[in-house]
Amino acid sequence: MKCQYGRRKLYLGQRFGPKLAMDGGRIFQSSTVDLEKIIVKKKYDDDKVWDLYKRGILQQWISRRKEDARIVNHDSKTGWTRWESRRVGALGVKIGMTQEVDMWGDPHPVTVVQLRENHILQVKSSDDEPIKDSYCSLQVGAGLKKLKKISKAMRGHFARAGVPPKQKIVEFKVTKDAMLPVGTRIYATHFVVGQFVNVAGVTKGRGTQGVMKKWGFSGLPATHGTSLTHRHAGAIGARQDPGKVWPGKKMAGRMGGKRRRTFNLQVMKINTEDEILFIRGSIPGPKGSWVEIRDSEAKPHRLPPPFPTHTPSKSKNNPKNKKYLRMRFFDPYYNERHTDMMAKWEEARKAMKAKGEEEDEEEGDTLEV
Repeated sequence: MKCQYGRRKLYLGQRFGPKLAMDGGRIFQSSTVDLEKIIVKKKYDDDKVWDLYKRGILQQWISRRKEDARIVNHDSKTGWTRWESRRVGALGVKIGMTQEVDMWGDPHPVTVVQLRENHILQVKSSDDEPIKDSYCSLQVGAGLKKLKKISKAMRGHFARAGVPPKQKIVEFKVTKDAMLPVGTRIYATHFVVGQFVNVAGVTKGRGTQGVMKKWGFSGLPATHGTSLTHRHAGAIGARQDPGKVWPGKKMAGRMGGKRRRTFNLQVMKINTEDEILFIRGSIPGPKGSWVEIRDSEAKPHRLPPPFPTHTPSKSKNNPKNKKYLRMRFFDPYYNERHTDMMAKWEEARKAMKAKGEEEDEEEGDTLEV
């Protein structure tokens, strides 16, 4: 029996699942999207879902995922609006990759990125230029650079902002409600544990490479008359018609060293003392390269983030003043922890004992005959 409610699109507040006998409605609301995914993934039919409902297991799943399913579209205190407000990004240095083990023992590959003294250098707005309508951006500088390596023009630029000379400067486009004054520092707690980010960087430069490494060509035959051209590309065009090599032809050339972005990576842990982000997954670029970190547009915040940015408080009771902010994962052994194994073993013993008595009775009847 197939699950009848797994294929159709559900809206917020719409009920689904087996029908209730009392009012004819459904036992379940679509506000808990994760629960619906679990039921469809495990291919539970209506009888199985109804059994879970009577045993109270569905209610446990709903209570555990109630906080995760909650979505706030607007924050009246800060003015943040989901899908519309765009915060400023941050610059970081890729330290390398490692693995983080969560509290349940599952390892996760993470990239370590350190934010090095991010400051707002310049505010660009379209108020003074009506021709460029609705353009707002913030210029962010990060890192430190020796004063003797800075030109006079850039010295004045940093002096007006009241910050030391910066090594890396990038402009981030923001919305008007996310503007920040010059000199504001962007901390690692600007991001929230569990949120999704987009990371941009320059990939590793591989130099000049052939078609087999750059494009994955199979090359020419290894035997049967092939001499000294095993890794060649082969033919690259036709004869007199068209009489040229078409633009975009995959040939040997420079590999790597290009700007690339990775989307929807999750922030797993934050080190607030050393300004380090632990981002789950890989990001472009070698160790020691600069990367740009922005909020994901495809997977925005479910709850209001620090808007327009986070300003650390001096209070010791503030939870964000802890050294490590970790992401909470769902307990994969929840059912095992909350299952009465003694009762299950007792039921299994009774079933085995009853089965053995039935077999003995059948054997005794056969002997009497």
